[in-house]
Amino acid sequence: MKLIALSLALCLPIAAGDEDPSNFKVNVNLVQVRVAVTDGAGNYVRNLQKGDFRIRENGVEQKIRTILTPAQREPAASTSVFVLFDTSNRMYDGFVYAEDAIADFIRRLPAADPVAVYGFSRNVTRLVGPTRDRFADMVGLRHAVSGDETALYDAMLITLRDAATVSGNRVIVLFSNGPDNASMLTPPNVRWVAEDEGIPVYVISTRTNPRSTGALLDIASHTGGVTYFAGTWQEEKAAFDAIGDDLGNSYVLGYYSEGAAGDGYRKIDVEVAGHKYHVRARTGYHPAH
Repeated sequence: MKLIALSLALCLPIAAGDEDPSNFKVNVNLVQVRVAVTDGAGNYVRNLQKGDFRIRENGVEQKIRTILTPAQREPAASTSVFVLFDTSNRMYDGFVYAEDAIADFIRRLPAADPVAVYGFSRNVTRLVGPTRDRFADMVGLRHAVSGDETALYDAMLITLRDAATVSGNRVIVLFSNGPDNASMLTPPNVRWVAEDEGIPVYVISTRTNPRSTGALLDIASHTGGVTYFAGTWQEEKAAFDAIGDDLGNSYVLGYYSEGAAGDGYRKIDVEVAGHKYHVRARTGYHPAH
């Protein structure tokens, strides 16, 4: 099966402070938006500055206060990566290949990025993290064991809640067989939490399924991740490589929400002024009460 990549968007409201992105302080009004910019050939554009971007919230232009560029990979600009590994019985045949693909992905992440590893079937196991100790990540990953039914959406919510307790930039990378047959929660429950916590969800699914494909695409498209469908171990590896590239080539913009009154959903539009670049950024969020 051909590897299909569907690129999506993101913004994350977090606690942050003044205009120096390496010195965040608590201020609940700051909204951060992770943005990937590509040219007509699909190549990442890495040389943009704060003044090149325009952000509108519910149609009202916002003043960009902070920017982290792709070149900033020091600990202050790091991203906490939460890997959520489907270890249900549906994954039994490809379990070892999946484990190896995840291990390679973790090893290639920048040393500054803390990584947490979770496994799930009916229940969630916190295997390790978040930590910058790659040996600990490998040990935790190798302790993953295959289980029974698949409570995908329940596991995603637990991981999201844990990620929300970590400050700074955070993403979830989900590796799954796709279908859910044991969750108490529904996909919209998970999507709303991920949007409002500002945590993008990247998805690698080993199969398409009428029950799960649309739901996974919907979660990723509203939170700022990228969805890949990968039917072979080669495609799995290519998908992980693409996610790593995306994380390493994104900008993070920060602004204080001004002029968009009300507690309802706030639509976010991001563009690069004067260029016909393709811009991916989360499409909106609900402000905290």
